Amino acid sequence: MKLLNHHLAVAACIAICSVAMYVLYFFNPLRYAFYPPCLFKKITTLDCPGCGSARALHSVLHGNILKAADYNLLVVLFMPVVICGLLYFCTGRGERLWRALNKPLLYFLIICTFFILRNINIYPFTFLSAGK
Repeated sequence: MKLLNHHLAVAACIAICSVAMYVLYFFNPLRYAFYPPCLFKKITTLDCPGCGSARALHSVLHGNILKAADYNLLVVLFMPVVICGLLYFCTGRGERLWRALNKPLLYFLIICTFFILRNINIYPFTFLSAGK
């Protein structure tokens, strides 16, 4: 039963990721309005840690890592960790690597620091804001 649940979870994860990648690849967030706006940014005018993520992922899927980093550097930096986690979840391989990378508290601190720094409107921190 446990193995069946894992297989269902893996299949669901693959299906969701596939659909999300398809949508992000073919529908540019700069051109289509069905992507949800950031409510935090609308209310506060500040960039949250996720602002620019859809544009960044669209750029990554089109092979433009530098443009993706301009939209959201954190997405680009965390991509290897997320991919490693997904591979470990789906295949069960790479446990040692995943244990070395799985540091939620560290990532929380990085995200909080990124959030603060990207909203400082002074050079060089302006490079961290969500690109236009």
